Amino acid sequence: SHSRLTPFIQKESNMGWQNQGWLFSASLVVFWASVRSIRREEFFPFGPSAGDQLLESGDDQTFRLTLSKPVLFYDGSFDSLYINTNGFVATKEPLNESTYLGKFPPEFGAMAPLHGDLDTSDGVGKVYFRQDNSPDVLRQAAEHINRGFPEEDEVNPINTVVITWVDIASHKPQTRGDGAERKRNTFQLVIASLETASYAIVLYARNGIQFTSTLVEDNGVVMHAGFSQGLVEGLFYSSQGNYYRTTTDDEASVRALAEETNSGLRGVWVYGIGTSPQFRNVVPGVVTDLPAETVDTQQHTDGQVKYSPAAEQIEINPLRY
Repeated sequence: SHSRLTPFIQKESNMGWQNQGWLFSASLVVFWASVRSIRREEFFPFGPSAGDQLLESGDDQTFRLTLSKPVLFYDGSFDSLYINTNGFVATKEPLNESTYLGKFPPEFGAMAPLHGDLDTSDGVGKVYFRQDNSPDVLRQAAEHINRGFPEEDEVNPINTVVITWVDIASHKPQTRGDGAERKRNTFQLVIASLETASYAIVLYARNGIQFTSTLVEDNGVVMHAGFSQGLVEGLFYSSQGNYYRTTTDDEASVRALAEETNSGLRGVWVYGIGTSPQFRNVVPGVVTDLPAETVDTQQHTDGQVKYSPAAEQIEINPLRY
C-alpha cells in the first residue's frame, strides 16, 4: 500500500489554503544547522552521457514526450507530458506563452520547478529530458522520497522522467550582460512513478538560482514553483482546479528553494502528486530540518514553535451541475 498519500486532510471550503508545517508544544531547543546545498554533480545524471534528449533551443519550445508508464497527477493518468523551456512540464500542450506567463496557476495541468520567461537561444542554456528505469536512477529516486516521508511505507519506483534545465537565462535579462556573463538558473525535476502513485522530486543546485524574476510585458514578475491541476471540466463550464504553490510572490521564497528543504537534504524537495484510484491534493515531504553538522545559533523557546516552508495549498471545490 502507499499510505503516505492518504492521511492528508484539508478543511473543506469553496476556496481554502493551508500552510504546511508542524507545531511543537513545550519548551525545546532549536538548533539551526549550516549544511551545504546540493551540487549539480549530485543531481540525477543528465546530459548526453545519460542518454538525454535535448529540447530545441529557443524562447518558448515544447516537446511532447510519450511515456512508457503513465504518470499520475492529481486525479488524472497521463501517457504523455509536454516539456517546456519556461521551467515547467505540462499535461497538455500549452498555448503561446503570452497566455500564461506571470500567472500561477495556469489553466493547464503543470509541474513547475521554476517557471518564468526563460530562453535557451544563446546556445549556453539547455533543457535535457529522458525516461529512465535503470536501477541506479530508481534507487536514487527512492532514497529521496523515503527520506522525505520517513514515517510512511517504503516506496520503490518502477519508472522515472528526468528533466533538467541547465544554465538557463531569462528571455529579457534585467541586467546587462551577454553569453556566459548572464545570470543563469539550474534545476531538475524528476517524476518517479509506481503502478498506483507518482512523486515529484525537485532539485536546486548550490548557486543554481541566480535570478528570481523575469520580465513579463516589461514588468518584473517573480518566478513561480508549484503544481497546478489546471481547468476542471464541469457539465456546463470549466473552472480552476486545485493547485499548490511552493513559492510566494516574494523573491526571497524563490532564493529559499536552494537553501531549504522538505526532504532533509538542502535544495531537494519531494511531493506526492498523484495516486490511483483517488487523490485530492499535493502532499509535501515532512523533513524540513537538516542534519546538525555545525551549529550556528541556539534558540530557547516556550510554548509553540512552527516550522513552515513557504507553501500555500489551494483546494477548490467547483460547483458541478
